[in-house]
Amino acid sequence: MQRMGLNAADFRAYLRALENTHERRIILRILDRSGKHLREISPMVLDGQVTVDTSQKPARSCTMTILDPTRSIGFEADGLADLPLHQQRMIRVGYCIRVPALDQWVNCWIFTGPLDDLKRTGALVELVAYGKESMGLGTAWTPRQFAKGKKKTDIIRSLLWASGETMLSVPDLATKLPARFTVKKLDTWWDKARQVASSMDRQLYYDGYGRAVMRHRPGKPVYTFDGALLTDPAIGRPGGDFENIWTVIGRKPKGAKHRVAFTLTLPKGHDLSPWSLARGGKPFYRGRVEENDQIRSKAEAKAKAVRLRNDGARLQTEFGFDAMPIPCLEEGDLVRVRTREGAWAVRLTQFSIPLGVDGAAVMSVGQVRRTTAPVTRRKTTRKRGDGFNRVKTSTKSGSGWSRG
Repeated sequence: MQRMGLNAADFRAYLRALENTHERRIILRILDRSGKHLREISPMVLDGQVTVDTSQKPARSCTMTILDPTRSIGFEADGLADLPLHQQRMIRVGYCIRVPALDQWVNCWIFTGPLDDLKRTGALVELVAYGKESMGLGTAWTPRQFAKGKKKTDIIRSLLWASGETMLSVPDLATKLPARFTVKKLDTWWDKARQVASSMDRQLYYDGYGRAVMRHRPGKPVYTFDGALLTDPAIGRPGGDFENIWTVIGRKPKGAKHRVAFTLTLPKGHDLSPWSLARGGKPFYRGRVEENDQIRSKAEAKAKAVRLRNDGARLQTEFGFDAMPIPCLEEGDLVRVRTREGAWAVRLTQFSIPLGVDGAAVMSVGQVRRTTAPVTRRKTTRKRGDGFNRVKTSTKSGSGWSRG
């Protein structure tokens, strides 16, 4: 979860502002592909959203329709016969709100990545961009080898630097390679870096500002959806799509007969444990085996298995709901959802943040879909030239009333 440099009291004030009707401004920065700032504009964003879906590569994407009669974006070709310039540019999108308790505007960067598509129809411009990991998904083409004993975090930095990345937040850890590590010609820098991070049970992802961040997946909820909820969650109970036993397999140590391995099951008292689902006294297993040759010890295998088991225990209930946008949340964050049925912990793997002024500004969690919705009452005011979208909406949706 991003904190934008705010102290604890100011951050609570920021969250309270997000959960109520507020003034919002979308900031659009134009960058080159190396991240150099070229210009900043505050366009009228008519429609669009930032979508995070960890089942896709890249996980983050942005679509946006803006009003640009003066061609202020500055990267369009002069004529139809000229080569397109937009693929040489990146965009950085900020979700900026006014926080009355602080008497200031607070900005949260929610997307940074290269442009993929551009379409202009008169004054309307449609933009499509993908997260920065897309620039690390090209083939390595030049094979590389890293020697046994080299620090894994040094490997991750080298792989990301090889793809041209310079914005890194990778802590320095002592864990070393148990064996030689090879990057083949058709491998991708990003996938290989994530493989090394996974061997340490770390999450490697790009945040909204465009930094490559490696961290432990949060084990405690960083935010509670309560007052921000706009609809009752759609709760799904999984059928056969679950796991109740996990085995993590690493490399075979020198002189050993077997590879490093560790197995965990759900506790016997869990509703989906092999013993809770037993038939005729025989446990019912649904397992997953994860292999990674960069796991060099039983302790590393155990840490990975514990994380898989803990996440598996939480996934017995699936959620989908609409809420006031909380732009500072990141992929992989653990959040709590408080409903009439109780409080639930949910790992954020799919969510979307609205950008436009058309429709209700709602954040969709647990499902990837269009975030705009029919509006029953809406009043929008905008001072000429100031770039602020002051939106007050009141939209009936399910059992909740949305405010944006």
